Amino acid sequence: SFFADEVCKIYHDSQPHGLTDVFGMSYNQYTGPVNVTVDGAEAQYWMELLKPSTAEVKAGYSHKYWGKYAALTRNRFGRGSAWYLGTVVPNEKLKEWLLEAAADAGIAPTNELRWPVIVRSGVNAEGKTLRFLFNYSGGEQTVASPWAGTEVRSGKAYAKGDTLTLRDWDVCILEEA
Repeated sequence: SFFADEVCKIYHDSQPHGLTDVFGMSYNQYTGPVNVTVDGAEAQYWMELLKPSTAEVKAGYSHKYWGKYAALTRNRFGRGSAWYLGTVVPNEKLKEWLLEAAADAGIAPTNELRWPVIVRSGVNAEGKTLRFLFNYSGGEQTVASPWAGTEVRSGKAYAKGDTLTLRDWDVCILEEA
């Protein structure tokens, strides 16, 4: 991200291009990880060697030479925080950090829902909150409704905790009560 333009011309300034103040760090080197861990998890595919300026280092690389660089940073910016991860880690470690970043942003994830069911939210023209529950799998999924509301396509009302069944590749659109 923030490394090259739409025709793959690499930006010549500090990376991440145009956002070093937001993330409170920069990098000008990257490498492939070999026997490198980050907070106990294997670094995979690539490593951006992050140099924090105002950012807090949340995790660094465990390696003889790359250990002086950050792998995950958090920077206070504006009214919030910007997190930057400079490598790929296994899903469980990524999930741990995403939950921490969400909590930092004041977002309380719904623990009842997990992949392949994901949720997106929006507000319609009448100012009512809509919850979109997507089933991104080829199998039927049954979940407890995290909200009370009415399914907009069928008109069926659901109480919080009621069972929702999503067919394969289905969506349920709840208008919150």
